[in-house]
Amino acid sequence: MRYGTGCNIHEEDRVTLLASLCTGQGTPTTFSALLNGATLYPFNIKEQGMAGLGKWLMMEEITVYISAPTVFRHFVATLTGEERFPHLRMIRLGAEQIRTSDVDLYKRHFSPHCIFGIFLSSTETGNISQYFIHKDTEIPGKIVPVGYAVQDMQILILDETGREVGENQPGEIVVRSRYLSPGYWRNSDLTRAAFILDPARGETKTYRTGDLGRMRPDGCLEHLGRKDSRVKIRGFGIVLEEIEAALRANPVVRETIVDVRKDESQDDRLVAYIVPTSGQTPTVTEIRNYLREKLPDYMIPSAFMFLDALPLTGTGKVDRRALPKGDESRPALDKAFVAPQDPIELRLTKIWEKILGIQPIGVKDNFFDLGGDSLRAVQVITQIERVFGKPIPLAILFYWPTIAQLASILGEEKRLASWSSLVPVQTGGSKLPFFWIHGDHSTALLPYYLGPDQPLYGLEHQSEDGKPARYKQVGTIAAYYLEKIRGVQPHGPYFLGGFSFGGIAAFEAAQQLTEQGEEVAFLFLLDSHFPWSDIPSSRNLSFLDEVHRHFRNIASLGNQKTFNYVLERVKCRIRIALTGMREFLKRTRCKVYFAMGHPLPPYLREYYIFNVIYSQALRNYTPKPYLGRAIYIRAETRPSECSFHWGKLMAGGLEVHEVPGNHLDIRLEPNLHFWAEKLKTCLSYAQSKVSN
Repeated sequence: MRYGTGCNIHEEDRVTLLASLCTGQGTPTTFSALLNGATLYPFNIKEQGMAGLGKWLMMEEITVYISAPTVFRHFVATLTGEERFPHLRMIRLGAEQIRTSDVDLYKRHFSPHCIFGIFLSSTETGNISQYFIHKDTEIPGKIVPVGYAVQDMQILILDETGREVGENQPGEIVVRSRYLSPGYWRNSDLTRAAFILDPARGETKTYRTGDLGRMRPDGCLEHLGRKDSRVKIRGFGIVLEEIEAALRANPVVRETIVDVRKDESQDDRLVAYIVPTSGQTPTVTEIRNYLREKLPDYMIPSAFMFLDALPLTGTGKVDRRALPKGDESRPALDKAFVAPQDPIELRLTKIWEKILGIQPIGVKDNFFDLGGDSLRAVQVITQIERVFGKPIPLAILFYWPTIAQLASILGEEKRLASWSSLVPVQTGGSKLPFFWIHGDHSTALLPYYLGPDQPLYGLEHQSEDGKPARYKQVGTIAAYYLEKIRGVQPHGPYFLGGFSFGGIAAFEAAQQLTEQGEEVAFLFLLDSHFPWSDIPSSRNLSFLDEVHRHFRNIASLGNQKTFNYVLERVKCRIRIALTGMREFLKRTRCKVYFAMGHPLPPYLREYYIFNVIYSQALRNYTPKPYLGRAIYIRAETRPSECSFHWGKLMAGGLEVHEVPGNHLDIRLEPNLHFWAEKLKTCLSYAQSKVSN
């Protein structure tokens, strides 16, 4: 079965990658593009901001947009109505239920030649059904259908006894096909329960999706939600019982139930209803902090409601329909309400109240205790930049999560202008500090894994504020970070780590500290690629070598194959030339902004940091042997020769571990906990050796 069926993705398409590869949407998006010869364009919304997505789509001439509906709604909310997307031919949404309002947004903001595609899929089956909407398509009723079965898939609607139901009758969606997953890894019981082999049909199997649906008379499927408690929030599959079990393990919780509710923007969010143990009066802050030690970030409910008792049906079961819908009032936090004291705090309060849907919000309230998440953090920073007209590093809300802290930074021009790369994430604790370089989103989450007794300082990229980088070589970048580090800890032993280029900077910082006679007790590299400048490569061929190679390839081909060979090589060269032109234009934009004395807009900052500064720094860097040892965490997609070459440099040895995910999504849940737990174990051991 061909990837990309329905979208007709081809080699000239430019496809967005907005979802993490660890989700059920990121992996098929990647294969749909690459296996059909298209170009894949990743865009990290958490780091680059939602406000820059529209400009980026136009600048990169994106033709196929793919995301979850929640992301699409927040993206469209940033549009002014003046934007034009002449190259965009397809908007494809999946992973969550589609609303009629989503169709209205598509019709309002996009060109007549752009098609709106809706897909129903699962990890076990791939695409099940598809539905395409044009500008003149009418949606009958209140439910947007998920369409017709794709090629080689048969959709059945069965009742509890396994019999097919009639048209327009609800039942469980069951898929029959020979192209299904072979089953669940090392879980034969679950595989037998979900997949049924049909001997009369050869390799054909049926899969019970656990989703409810009904079939229209014309064979068009309507999706009616989950049959059980497995739900999808922002593309992550979540089993509600897992959250409930974690809550029940807390001694202050007597009873609990977790449900999915719509917030004021009609997005799905998790709400936990809690009946406290007799005599206990827990706060939202206490419950949230407890769950952070048990669950990944995406499984922590956005809201908590404390009840005297859970509502029950006549048979003694929890009556979900009778659970209170909640209100927009401030939750029970462990800090007293403090009203805004000046115009800056007042404006920030209004931004928070609008995005979080809570009133009132105090200036000492923690953004994440109020139900804020990474997506809403991006919205808040985008609105702050609009209202105050100042570029703000996107990570700032994770480190200063109260209105009072943000107002203090915004109110001091000098402090904002002298943005420091050193971020004191967690300063308390009796242990020696751990310095984490370029951890990005993971920096804000590590305190939950490392514990309150481990001081943690993050070192962020230069130019997060949109200004030109001052240090442009690996050695000078590492020296700059060491200046900040030694301002906190003048002498060793030092505990260092870094992600990607940050790991290379940490390695160089360890080298410099060793040369200065200081002790480096711990070095942790997270999926850092090896600087290949000193390793011979078959890619470094001369022009004549390239010509001879092509002539050798052509010599054994006939006329038609020779023509096709040459045509493909010409196309390849054209694509390379176009890529080079786009690179040139981006670099030129950066130079123009700097020449005019303006900071880079958010959508150009990541390009400037990674493709200009770090790319140039690595070309000029040759790593030297290191006398100490290191821990190296490699994503499963990282070539093994990276760890081989790192190991050749480490005189004290290299301890290598492989974790799920790719280079980008290992920074995020649910992959983050695999290496964060390893970091905690290794760091604790290194700390104990120093204390002894």
